[in-house]
Amino acid sequence: MQLPVGHRARLAGKSKYTNLGRLLRTVRDLFGVRWLMQRTRRFTVVPVADGDAA
Repeated sequence: MQLPVGHRARLAGKSKYTNLGRLLRTVRDLFGVRWLMQRTRRFTVVPVADGDAA
């Protein structure tokens, strides 16, 4: 189904969604994700022998 739409010019104001702004926010978020992933604790599981008490 198709409906007709009315495209009209912006009457006032300025768009706040520019491609450059989106790119900068994305890069900042990627650095944040990288920082969070580096902060994760890495540990190793050591098997316990049957006679050892915890």
